[in-house]
Amino acid sequence: ELKNISNETIDMSGWMIGNADSYVPVISTELPFESGEYMVLCQDSLAMVDYYGEFSTIIRQPTGWATLRNTGDMIRLRDNYDISADSIAYEELFGDNFTWALSDDTQYEGIWGRSVVSGGTPGETNDILNPPSATSITVTVEPNPFSISRGESAQIEYSVPPGGTMSIRIYDRDGRIVRTLLDNMPAHDDEIEWDGRSDAGRQLQVGIYIIFMEVAGADSYKQTIVISP
Repeated sequence: ELKNISNETIDMSGWMIGNADSYVPVISTELPFESGEYMVLCQDSLAMVDYYGEFSTIIRQPTGWATLRNTGDMIRLRDNYDISADSIAYEELFGDNFTWALSDDTQYEGIWGRSVVSGGTPGETNDILNPPSATSITVTVEPNPFSISRGESAQIEYSVPPGGTMSIRIYDRDGRIVRTLLDNMPAHDDEIEWDGRSDAGRQLQVGIYIIFMEVAGADSYKQTIVISP
């Protein structure tokens, strides 16, 4: 999937896409690619539509298709001036049809990560799990305390080290789990919102709670979080 992030229309004739070893033309004729528009390149356009449904996005099937190795390879895009427009090298694949995608979030600009949903979101804004970037878990909670009665929610921003799956849970002072924010997700950096409610949707009482985060096989972290009047 390509996205034209420039402010100009690009003619895709002469552009090339390939793996680490070779390139094939994207298209041999003139093809205007408008600013902000998406374009999906695929080996079999009929199979693509059959799997995902109809697209409002441009779909193009190049005349050839470079085979990508499951054990590691590179996808390269070259413009009509023979200049590299973008590339990604990978060493492994995600299971269950999760895809590599480039974040649209300016905070993670240029970062590749795993798609949140299986199959990715071709032709739409990418929603990805940003890869772990820290050596230990770091968490910022704002505001803290926060007031449900004033319509506030706590924004929990976190960075984590590489590891197994991760979880984020809220406990009360008696050690009972009142809210599970994440459970058995691949380790990733992001932020999440807590509205001060339990898993059942009940507004919790004013008081002190504990946020506990764990990345399996890597690190764990806890801190207090306060619901104020």
